[in-house]
Amino acid sequence: MSQCTCNFLSYTLARSVTINVVIPGPVFSDASPTHIPKAPYPVLYLLHGGWGNENIWLRYTAIERYAEERQIAVVTCGSENTAGSDMSVSIPFGRIRTEEILNPHLTDHREISFSQFIIKELPEFIHGMFPVSSRPEDTYLAGDGYAALNALKILFETPQQYRAIGLLSPCFRSPVQKHLKAYIGQFAHAAVYLAANSQEPYAACSKELSDFLKDAGMIHRSDHYSEDYWSVCDASVVSFLEWLPRTDAYAGHKKRKI
Repeated sequence: MSQCTCNFLSYTLARSVTINVVIPGPVFSDASPTHIPKAPYPVLYLLHGGWGNENIWLRYTAIERYAEERQIAVVTCGSENTAGSDMSVSIPFGRIRTEEILNPHLTDHREISFSQFIIKELPEFIHGMFPVSSRPEDTYLAGDGYAALNALKILFETPQQYRAIGLLSPCFRSPVQKHLKAYIGQFAHAAVYLAANSQEPYAACSKELSDFLKDAGMIHRSDHYSEDYWSVCDASVVSFLEWLPRTDAYAGHKKRKI
């Protein structure tokens, strides 16, 4: 298994960004182990919730081990996600003088979209650098907490790009569940459409939200709960990986022993 930390210049965000990529390794029990994979790996883009960064899933869960066991690549990135942000921000470009700061009309401001970075540029970089499948049927998206809401936004924007998404929002009293209910209610027709096309969003959440997701045509697979947030996230991502409707070259393999 390889865990790669990459820093590259993003043309979408107009600055350097850091991501983590987990790639399964060779099977040493094979007669001739090799680092050349037999086929591109399926990939899970894993977003973080409020106040996290690209390292938090690797630090607080065993996602690296789960990726190796299930032969799936995992990508984490810093989505600059805070309290339910809309994943976009207006920032100034070019040289800024004192008078421009005092008078923002003199400064060239452009809208920077983190969702576009995740939708377009990040997969482009991953496909160009790693043995990862570019097929939508091998591509998955998941997020915890506020990132679950952002995952829904991304899915509704580009439903053809992902086979399934994971809504890993386990805090019963988390305000994000209210946001999720409001957002799913607004786009209930899209959720039903996605379920009809086998793109069934998974959710690890409270029973109240679970029932709401079922009524909206979405699928709920488990109901983990604990006082410890990250122990629930860890259990949730395992359940999500077990549930994934995979059709890739590694789908029929037994879970690898680590």
